[in-house]
Amino acid sequence: LPDMVWDENLLDLLSRQANRVAKLHNMAELKDASNPDTRLWAYQRVGIDWLVEIGRGLLADEQGMGKTVQALVAATYFVPDRALVICSKSKQDDWLEHAENWTSISAIKLEGDMFTRSGIISNWDGFLICNYKTAQIHWKELVKSDLLIVDEAHKLRNRKAEQTRAVVKIAGYEKPVFLLTASPGVNTDSDWWSLLNILDPRRFSGYWAYAYRFLSVSNNGFGVDVGGVRPQEKDRLQAVLDHYMLRRPATLLEAMPAVKRWVEPHDMSDEQRILYEQMREGGSVKFGEDELRSEGALSQITRMRQLALSPALVFPKYRGPDKIDTLVEVLKGREGQSIVFSMLAEMVSLAVDRLEDHGIRCSLFTGKQSGKQQAKHIANFKTGRTDVLLATHGTGGEGHNFPQAKRVIYLDLAWHPTGNQQAQRRIVRPGQTAAEVEVIVIHSVNSVEDSISEIVRDKQRVTVEEIMRRQQYA
Repeated sequence: LPDMVWDENLLDLLSRQANRVAKLHNMAELKDASNPDTRLWAYQRVGIDWLVEIGRGLLADEQGMGKTVQALVAATYFVPDRALVICSKSKQDDWLEHAENWTSISAIKLEGDMFTRSGIISNWDGFLICNYKTAQIHWKELVKSDLLIVDEAHKLRNRKAEQTRAVVKIAGYEKPVFLLTASPGVNTDSDWWSLLNILDPRRFSGYWAYAYRFLSVSNNGFGVDVGGVRPQEKDRLQAVLDHYMLRRPATLLEAMPAVKRWVEPHDMSDEQRILYEQMREGGSVKFGEDELRSEGALSQITRMRQLALSPALVFPKYRGPDKIDTLVEVLKGREGQSIVFSMLAEMVSLAVDRLEDHGIRCSLFTGKQSGKQQAKHIANFKTGRTDVLLATHGTGGEGHNFPQAKRVIYLDLAWHPTGNQQAQRRIVRPGQTAAEVEVIVIHSVNSVEDSISEIVRDKQRVTVEEIMRRQQYA
């Protein structure tokens, strides 16, 4: 466009923006920062400086690197009168404890009935910690916050969800906003827009402008289809994301303990094997007078996984051997605390009862518990009143930290490799004093778990189609 005239003010604006982006990139690559707090790791001091400089950014460090501490300390630099923290219900106590330990600013949880919560907000001073649902209900009152921290920000990917819309309104345009997540990857490339819209609502004010700029958009005759990012725009979109996001690998963690990993085989008893093979071969299984039929491949694989764990998950009257017996043998005689993970809340609940029958003190942590129940069980484990914490991957696998534990035991693996890494990093993190920690997988031999383990080992997401393919190949 030979006749285009560049306005000097525009050139000046672009120059300042480019300089700021370069400064943020340079800061992110530093080995350490000037923060004198020796309780912080070097990369945490860098992260704090980066958050303070950017003002509205996404901290996406991998699990176990202390994003909570970085966000809280960075918040103190802005000297907020009313700082709001939005997190999952089960993590409110954890944020409260960290705020009290790492800042001199008062902190309180937003809880109680509607009247009580409104009273707390009207007298709000310092950090106010609330869950997503409460933030959605009280967003009009919470708009008066002068700083916002959102934990597990990947929950805001859906631009149409009510909780996302509430956070957008609370975030506004000017106040500092820190989004935290160890899982910045999205289901679709269009999901990035929600996070960018929160951080920079002026630049990313409209979803369709973002879609037509970066994504494959087509008309199917009935409406508009939005696909993935266009190949020629991948680098440009990543460059945009890099302007707003800081992500460091867990390899930056210093002085972490050695990790000893092994697989503990579980050989199914004749009784358990017969039930398992019935489901595998015919898609149905019978125990006594009870019979269960699967409906499709997903149902069949789900039942096979349950039977490989414990037939009691399918038939409550079952009293024979199962994987919990192997778990008992693994735990016996081992010093230190253990965290046991399963995908199924029913499995960990079943394991708690059986372990306590063997005199093993247990805590339970699942999404089916109330917030008070979760807090009580976590407190019992952290204070040493129980020796084993049994949790589902979905609740215990992220957010909470248990560096006092010496081992992680998987009764079954999560469907995605990231879920298993998150679980492990609950104990392999700063604060861990053991020279060596144990990671143990209890594996049902000659079962569907063979295929699942292979898929996870290949760092692929576990899908029904891939399991079936490998099962047939085997």
